[in-house]
Amino acid sequence: MTADKKIFIAAILSSVYFVLMFTGVFAGINSVVIGAVAELVTIPLMLFQVFILGFIGYNLLKREKPLTYRFALSAIMSAGLVLCFFFVK
Repeated sequence: MTADKKIFIAAILSSVYFVLMFTGVFAGINSVVIGAVAELVTIPLMLFQVFILGFIGYNLLKREKPLTYRFALSAIMSAGLVLCFFFVK
């Protein structure tokens, strides 16, 4: 599996997590275990989104290959989520 495919899959999975979190699905579940896991996973995934955005930017600047759709979609998802981090209370 290539690096762009791994990054793409990781970006999709973390985006799904944040969509579920932003829509309040996790808040509606009254389970202590799910709440604890969500709290433990949120900050590392936020940092991971910033890492994905930086990794893609670095690869776009250093790479001679053309932009693939996987990198483009990963960058769009990550940039959208990083912007949402600043607007959500």
